[in-house]
Amino acid sequence: MRRGAFLDRDGVLLKNPPRGEWTRSPGAAELLPGVAEAVARLNSEGFGTVVVSNQSAVSRGVMTLGEVKAVNRRMEELLAAEGARLDLVLFCPHVDSDGCECRKPKPGMLLEGARRLSIDPGDSFMFGDSPRDILAGRAAGSTPVYVFGNCYEDEALQALRLRPPMAFPGLLDAAAFITGSRDARPGG
Repeated sequence: MRRGAFLDRDGVLLKNPPRGEWTRSPGAAELLPGVAEAVARLNSEGFGTVVVSNQSAVSRGVMTLGEVKAVNRRMEELLAAEGARLDLVLFCPHVDSDGCECRKPKPGMLLEGARRLSIDPGDSFMFGDSPRDILAGRAAGSTPVYVFGNCYEDEALQALRLRPPMAFPGLLDAAAFITGSRDARPGG
C-alpha cells in the first residue's frame, strides 16, 4: 500500500470564492500560489493524490454535476501545465441533511480514494482548510494538516480548537515539511 495525500479543493488547491458562493465556471478556477509545486513534490515522493471536496451546490440546485466536473477538469489542466497531476478527483454533491457517507466530516471520500488507489489511510495526510476536513481526516485514520492561508475567517478558530497536529499557511509549506524538504516552514 502507498501513502496518500487527500486534498480539499477550495481553499487548499483553488482560491476560495467569497463566502456563500461557489466556483461555478472553469474560468473562475484559480490555483493558489505554490499549489502546483506542492502537488508535484507529492507526486515525486510517490504519494497518491486524491481531491476530496464537498460540493453541496449541486443538491442546492445552484450548480450542475457537469459544472462541478468542468471546474475539476480545469483545475487538473492548470496543474498539468505546471508538471503536477492528481490521481483521483472525488466530490460529494450532497447537503448534510442527505445523510450520505461521502460528505465531510464523514470519511467516505477518503476511504473510497484509499480503496481505489491502494492507499493506507493510516500512513496518509488530509490537507484541508476547514473543521470538516480535520474531522474527516481523523475519521479516516489519516493525519489532518490544517492549511490556513485561504480559509474562511469564521472557520479558522473552530479548526484550531480541534488541535490539528500540523498547520501551515499554504500547501507548498505543508508538502515541503512532509516530504522532508530543507526549505519547509512549519506554522500555526
